[in-house]
Amino acid sequence: MTQPPKKMRYDSQAIVYLADDLWGTANTLQRKRVAAGDTENAFDFDLAKSRIFAYTQITALPLEYRQATSRLIILGHGNEASTFIATATQGGRSFTPEQLYAEVKKWLTASGYKTTRVQRVSLHMCYGGGNRGALPIAGSSNRPGDFTVDPRTSFAYKLARICGDLTVDVTARADETNTVSNSSGNVLVSASRHVGGRHHAEGDKWRFVTDAASTPENPVNPKVFASYNTPAGQRFR
Repeated sequence: MTQPPKKMRYDSQAIVYLADDLWGTANTLQRKRVAAGDTENAFDFDLAKSRIFAYTQITALPLEYRQATSRLIILGHGNEASTFIATATQGGRSFTPEQLYAEVKKWLTASGYKTTRVQRVSLHMCYGGGNRGALPIAGSSNRPGDFTVDPRTSFAYKLARICGDLTVDVTARADETNTVSNSSGNVLVSASRHVGGRHHAEGDKWRFVTDAASTPENPVNPKVFASYNTPAGQRFR
């Protein structure tokens, strides 16, 4: 019997999509939360625990989605050089790490409130955490310098270097990425993020832990960790 998706460890979640063609992915992520039973917002039980937002339609996120125990997922298109996140694969608007910082700060700030430092900013974009190129899987988390684009020079790293006042950490992938889902009728059975056709493989996902004092005016290098599942089932975070 297929098990439902696991509940998330965040009290609330905002899914912001930059690209119109990624609305379907945003909807799958939302349906995954519903399938997991993540339905009650910890800050207001009458509200959904997870909610989708189009970046063109928001200024500040509602208060219940910008708490210290919230996760912010950002969906956009990346490039192989890991230098920007964009609203389209061709053309559209692209954001440098500094420009995305400005957008995120607006989303996490409302009149009369201090800017929130959320638990995590998760970048769902191709090559946001670097570009592993043709490097084999085994041992790749110990050899990031062999990547085509080292995670330590990636878009996510550069964002984490300046956004410690906005989030505890940033996560991103180091290859092409997409969401794979299965449904039975209209009911979502499973959904997972695949990277280069793999799921939770070594060297594919990276976590960048920020310094709380870092801002664009005061950049501080983040700590860098590989995130993957070992054969024994232990996840390196």
